[in-house]
Parts: sequence; C-alpha cells; structure tokens
Amino acid sequence: MEIAFGILGRTALQMHGRLTVQWGRPKERAVLATLLAQPNRLVSAESLLTWVWGEEEQEPRNPVSTFRTYTARIRTTLREAGLPADLRTVDGSFVLETEEDRIDWFAFRRMIGNARLLGADHRHEEAGELIEEALLLWRDDPLRDLRTPRADRARIAAVDEDWLPANNLLLTQWSALGRHREVLQRLDDLQRQHRADLGLAKQRLQALHLLGDTTQRDQYYFDARRLFRARQEEDAATELKRVQDELIRAGDITSPPITASPITVPPGPATIPLPRDGGEVVPATESTGRALLPADVDDFVGHDDLLRTLDELAQAPGGGFRPGVIVLDGLAGIGKTALAVHWAHRQVGHLADHAVYIDLHGYDADRRREPEEVVDDLLYALGGRIDRYAGQLRRAARLRELLGGRRTVVVLDNVAKSAHVQPLLLTLAPCLVIVTSRQALAGLVKQHGARHRSVTPLSAEHSAELLTNRIGARAAAQRETVARLAQLCDGFPMTLQLAAHHIELHRELALHHFADELRDRSRLLDMGDAGDDPPTSMRATLFVTYEHLHADAQRLFRFLGLPPTPTFSLAAAAALAGLSSRATHRCLDALVSAHFVDHTGEPDRYRMHDLLHVFAHELATDEVSASEAEDAERRLLSFYLHSSFAADHTVFPFYPRVPMLPLEPGVSPVEIESEKAGVTWLLRERRTMMLLVSWAARRHPEYAWRYPHIMYAIFRRYGYLSHLKKPYEVAIAACAALGDLESEGASRNDFGRILMRSGDQDGAQRQFDLALALARQTGSPIGITISLMEQGDVELDKGSPEEAVVHYEQALEKAREIGAIGPEAAIMHGSAMAHRRLAHTEEALELFGLALEIRARQKNRHGEAQTLAELAAALNGCGRYHEARDRGERALAVVEGIHDLEVAPRACAVLAKVHYNLEQYDKAVGYARQAARLSARSHNVATEADAFHILGHALQASRRPAAAIEGWRLSVAAYLDLGDLYHTRHVLVDLAAAREEPATSGL
Repeated sequence: MEIAFGILGRTALQMHGRLTVQWGRPKERAVLATLLAQPNRLVSAESLLTWVWGEEEQEPRNPVSTFRTYTARIRTTLREAGLPADLRTVDGSFVLETEEDRIDWFAFRRMIGNARLLGADHRHEEAGELIEEALLLWRDDPLRDLRTPRADRARIAAVDEDWLPANNLLLTQWSALGRHREVLQRLDDLQRQHRADLGLAKQRLQALHLLGDTTQRDQYYFDARRLFRARQEEDAATELKRVQDELIRAGDITSPPITASPITVPPGPATIPLPRDGGEVVPATESTGRALLPADVDDFVGHDDLLRTLDELAQAPGGGFRPGVIVLDGLAGIGKTALAVHWAHRQVGHLADHAVYIDLHGYDADRRREPEEVVDDLLYALGGRIDRYAGQLRRAARLRELLGGRRTVVVLDNVAKSAHVQPLLLTLAPCLVIVTSRQALAGLVKQHGARHRSVTPLSAEHSAELLTNRIGARAAAQRETVARLAQLCDGFPMTLQLAAHHIELHRELALHHFADELRDRSRLLDMGDAGDDPPTSMRATLFVTYEHLHADAQRLFRFLGLPPTPTFSLAAAAALAGLSSRATHRCLDALVSAHFVDHTGEPDRYRMHDLLHVFAHELATDEVSASEAEDAERRLLSFYLHSSFAADHTVFPFYPRVPMLPLEPGVSPVEIESEKAGVTWLLRERRTMMLLVSWAARRHPEYAWRYPHIMYAIFRRYGYLSHLKKPYEVAIAACAALGDLESEGASRNDFGRILMRSGDQDGAQRQFDLALALARQTGSPIGITISLMEQGDVELDKGSPEEAVVHYEQALEKAREIGAIGPEAAIMHGSAMAHRRLAHTEEALELFGLALEIRARQKNRHGEAQTLAELAAALNGCGRYHEARDRGERALAVVEGIHDLEVAPRACAVLAKVHYNLEQYDKAVGYARQAARLSARSHNVATEADAFHILGHALQASRRPAAAIEGWRLSVAAYLDLGDLYHTRHVLVDLAAAREEPATSGL
C-alpha cells in the first residue's frame, strides 16, 4: 500500500506522486501530525493544545474555534490532493479517519513486524532487506513539526520502542548471516548517539566474539559495564555480565583480530535517531595548553560520575577532541560553575589546547553579557585584534577561523535562557561549549543536539569531606558532629561553604553549637548576608531564580511552602493552587526546570529539598495573605481527605465510614478504579497523610481527627499500625478541641486497639473505659457496642476469658438491637476466642462458623482470614488436624491475596502447629520461621513468641536440639518482654528437657 502521509520527519503529504513537506502553515502541519499519530481516534481540543502549543507560546483564547479553522484548511488540502482521509469534528474533538498503513510510522511498524516473522522463520536475508527498506522511511526526527514537551516524550518513546529495536533486529539478521564486520560498522554509527543502549552493547559483544577478537570483546565489556554502573543502571550491567559469561563459556572462536572497530562505546546524544555528522573531530596534538579560567578549587570533592561523563562526552570514538554543546544545569548554589571550571582545568594540555571562561550574568539584567561582547572577549583572549574587524559579522568569522585549528573548551556560565547563547553556537561550532544554567535549557537540546546533565547535591560523605577540608583539624576529630552539619546543608556546596565560613568566624564556639544553631534552616539561608553587594547568601541566590519564574509558577512555589510535605503529586499541587491539572503541570515544569522541585522517579510525583521548602515557606509567610493561605490549606486537606476516603472505601468496603466534610470548591479528588489502585495510593501517600495530621490540628482540627481513622485499616493490614500512635493522640486532642465527644470516643477505641496490639494493656484499658464513658454520655448505640466489644478484647488479652464473655454478650445484644452486622461478626469472633480459652469447644466452633459466614458474605477478607485462622487453631486443639489444615491454608490464601500482615503470621503459626501434629516436621519448621519473620515485620510480639515456641518443638522433633534451644530462648525473651509469665514457664520447661526425646503430645 502506497504511503500517503509522513510523520517520521516533518509532516509530509503525497502530492504529484511524491511526499512533500512544502504545504500549509506551521500550525496546520503540527495539527495534522498530531492527528496522524493517533489515527481513527477522537482527540480533544485540550489534548491537541498540549501537542501543538509550546510552553512559551500564547495559547488561543478559544482552542476549539482555532482548531476548527486549522482543520478546515487541512481538509481542503487533503481534498485537493486527493488523499484517502476524512477529517471530522465530533463534539469539539477531532478525528482523522484513514488506513493506518497509509502513514509512514504505522507502515514502518507493520514492516518490522513482518520482518520479525521472517527472521523467526530463518529467512534472514529477506528480513534484513525488509528492515532496511523500513528504516528508509525515517526521514528525520518523528513529529518534527511539533515542538512541545508532549511531542518530545513521544519522540523519545519512538526511538526507544521503534527505531532502536528495528536496528537491533537488523543486526540480529546480519549476525545470523555471518556479516559480523557490517554489524560492527553499523554499531559505530548507532552507538555515537545511543552509547548506553543495552541491546546495542550486547550486539557488539556478540559480534566481537564471533569474529574471534576476545581481547577487544573483553575490553569493550569492561568499558560498557563501567558506563552502565556509572549511570546507576545496575540491571543493564548485570545483563551485560550474563551475556559476557555465556560467550566465555561458549569458548573462543579463531579469527583474525579486528582493527577497524573502536573498543569503547562512542559518545554522542541519545535521543537523535538517525546517524548524523557530529562535527569535525580535531585530532589530538602535543600542546602545553592555556587556561583563561578562574582558579581551580583545590579541595574539590564529589561528582566523580559527572566528571567521567564529561570525559566521555568530550571524546570522539578514536579518543580525540569532540566539539559540541554540553548543558550543565542545576539549582543555584549546587556547584555547577565549580564543576565546569574544575573539569576544564583538567583538560588543558591533554584533551584541549585552550579553555576559556565567560560569565554571561544571565540572571542580572544590569551585568548581562550579550553575544557580541562574548565574541569580542573570545577573539581578544585568542590573540585576535578586534580593531582590525569593523563589523560584528567579520569578528565572528575571524573567531571561528581561529578556533578551527585549536581544541578549545569554552565555559559559558550563568545562562538564563537558550536564546541567550544560540547566536554564539555557529561561531563556536569548532569548540566544546560547556553551558551552565539554573534552567534545563531544553531549546539547546532540541535545536542544537546539546548533551544535557543535571548537577545534583553532594552525597552525605562528600558533604562531610568538604566541611572537614574547610574547617580543619577539629572537624576531623569530631566526625559525627560534622556529619550532622553536612546533613543540615542538604548537599549544597554553597551552603556548605557558607556554613564553614560562619564556623571559622566563631572559632571560640564548639562545633556542636553550630549543629544546634543550624537546625533552624532559616539560619542557613541567612548566612552570607554580611553587607556584600550583591548579597552572597543562599536566600539572595535563590531569590534571583525565583524572580525569573513566571507569575503562576511563583504562586505555586509559595503555596508549596504552606504544608509540611516534602513530596507531593501533581493532583495534590493542583488542589493546593486551585488550578487545573494542565495549568499546574506547566507551573511544575517551570519549577523542575529551575530545580526548585525534582521528579521523584514516579509519574507526576515531585519532591522539594528541605532548604528550598524553608525558602518557599518564608515566601508564603511574607507574600500569601491569611485568607489565601487558609483557602489553599483547606483545598489540600480536602483533596487528601476525599481521595483517601475513596481509596479506603474501595479496599475496605465493609468497614464503617468516617463522617465526611463537603468537598472544597475547585478540588478534584483522585479517582480510584480498583482495589489495587486504592492500596497503591494509600501506601504511597501514607507518610504525607501522617505529616498532615499534626499540621491540620493547629488550624483545621476537623480534618486532623479524620485522617487516622481512614489510615487505620491499611496500616493494620501492612504492619504499620504502631506508627499511628502519635496521629491518634493528635486526633483525640482535635476532637476534644471541637467538642465532638462521639468522634473522640471512636478515636479512643481505635487508639486502645493500637496500644493493646503493642502490649500496653493498661493503656488500652484506660482508652476503652474513656470511650465507653463517652459513648454512654452521648447515648451513641454504636459507640456503646464497640466499647463493650473492646472491653471484652482487653479482658481476653489479660487472661480473663469469663469476664470477656460477659462483655461480648452485652456487646452482641446491643449490635443486634441496632442491626450492626459487621460489629456483630467481630463480637462473635471474640466471644469464640474466649469460649475456646474456657475449653467450650462446641460453643467456640459454632461462634467461629457464624462469624465466618457473615464476614464472607460482607466480603470482609481481613475478617474472613482472621476467623479462618482461629477456627483452624480450634480444630487443631481438638485433634481435627486435616480440617484444621484446610482452614489454615484457606486463611493463608486470603492473606496472601490481600497482603494482610496482621493475620499472615497467625495463619502461619497455626499451620506450623497443625503440621507438627501431623508429624510433618519440615513443613512445621518452614511455617514457624515464616510466622516469626512476618511477626517481626508487623511488630506482633505475641505471635512472634508463639512462633519461636513452635519452631523449637519442630526442630527438636527433627533431631536438631541445638537449633531448638535457640528457638526456645528467643521465645522466652519475647514472652518476658510481654510480661507473659504463664507462657514463659511453659517454654522454660521445654528448655530444661531439651536433651530428651521430643514430646509426643500435640500442640
């Protein structure tokens, strides 16, 4: 089928028998490219906007109307060219209907798919020819007429998911045909742009091996693996090692050594799909070199990975000097200039003949250096006579001529925008240009193929080393204090240097004094304000970057200083700012570009360094009005309340619901579509919500008490219940402040359960007594029911099953009066436990059965697993071992399905006892060990002690007395920690008889 549309390059249409890009206006080509990338699918105007309009472009006031105008023109062009497509508007959205194979990208994919089938059928010659034909369809970067972040992501994906796999497939066919030298030649081109692609690295290893050049194979393996590890791509390094080991095991292949192919991975940009000329490579020559650079930092530490990366990017495949542009971006004070200057000093006389530094002062309007001035400075620095060249164009031409024969590194420092240096890049084409900026400078990457690396904070080790170097001998003698100081500085070299200077000015004070002083992060921001002009403090430096942000990004940054949460999602930021998701995304992109926030590695999730959060909080305090701050805080709290409520209700639909507050205007909670999504959201946001509890209590107590109740179930399931002690204390105080006695009672009941779980029976009893008193005071039927049940639980835990039964019976009567089905099942479960302790076996089995029936009907899987486990224990106790094993395995299957860390250790402990009684001792040992591990993770000391007790019996029965003794010792220690003397005595008896034959009575 003939190609009618092209998007593998600029947007092309078939006209007069060939594809042409000479048609329409830029926006029309961009709109059609977007629709061709998504054929036969409705594309909304809002989605089109994100594809077509760049970040710095003014968006149309009426996007739908604007796109209708463009699509009308495109429709006319398609009709006049006789192209097989129908462009329609449907309810404000747009769709291009055509056969996908008419579009080069989709035709390419079909051809590669067919080639893959041919290769699988060992028709390698035909497969290779088809792949080569398909690769010819790539005229340039895909979607070349689209210059937006969304299109950039699509281009990167196209290279990673289409272009590189196709090349890998081609190399596989050539390798199967024995064309190994051609494989290496093509790899030379491919790896200039994709040096860190694992598939290409594996192809080179295999080709070198099959040509018999094990020396170069091994050298390349070490170089490539070192590269992957430097990039922290451990999985890739491991996979490369696996391939190398397989090749070595396969044995050497005799063949003449190869001299044409490079040993190391050639450097080059990783996002340009087609092989391109990287510029003239100047051969290495003998040179003493000349550096017109600031003095090097004599105690430079850290950034070894970036220094190695710069070394790699600066070298051509043969080891010579490689011209180009490298952008080093990072937050103000992060050490970009020091890194660039330090690296440039290392190159002079080795890789480079000259190195020149120019500060462009891009963030200071009064001192900003324009491109013409830079040309003059560089011409003068290289010995050119400015007065001989009257026009600026002649000066630029002369400079380029001078640079043409020299290996020159040019450091352009403090560049604010891509446009600031773009006029210089043609003149500086023979050089390696290092650009430092507080912004990402995506324009240089997109339009000039610049390589880009971000400078990140120093590690804790390197931060401490820098402080030690600056402070001197007393720092070396107080390493722990220095480590605390370094941690407070967040790895920012500027802050570390200012802190060291501050310490040196006050040598009479002990170092621990500064560690205490600098806990107040605002002091770190203050340091350097000593009357210098311009100010040299971290605050002043950050403020310059802040002032260069657009107004909406500034506003969002200020708002991010309000809550105490260092990480946040796009949705949370949108709620805080009261903006749409799209508008918030644009603001966050600006903040990421300025390094005020960073991506966490998860989609649409961000974090802020502590020092920056303090700076944002100061701005919020100074510039956000009280009413504006209150509205923003309420929006954020409302977002988390309603999102967590939706997630909790999806995961635990059978639990009583927290009474909700109305959704704040302008807030869109997260939509939870499945139980898995609910669990993921709750676990990911758990730390944020815990931070919000105390924060909300100070100004919005009506939110503060609700959060712990929503978190209770997921924390219990995953073993984090002990973490809720402080939040529940805050919740109880918040309810008291609001005068909400019923909610206070509910909070005290939950808090009591947490205390009882951690072994604090007295504390739990106090909470349950207070909860019952509050329930009676308010006349709350459900409150009284729950409190009576909790009283039964605590009596049972204290070893008083008779008293427990009385409380359970009272609670059961109340539950049935009000029709509380869920609590009724929980009460019957507890009552069954008490009857079992009293040896009322039949009553216990009957109550367990009734509780199980209700919980299964309610789809309460946690409760179902809990009752199954205890039912298994009861059946085991009366000798019905096979039934017990069945119930225990059913309980374990449920908890494994829902990852329930509360019930899992108990189920494993019961199964260990059952298998012991069935004389299946190895299985008993396995289950007991699993019970002990899971108990430790969930902080369930009672079950952990029980598990070690069972483990000792199983090991003794397996003729492993020494291991059995160790298990019993661990059991005794745990029981003593709990103050459980009854079980302690039993285990001590077992320890005393450890050298005798294993007991035959059942467990």
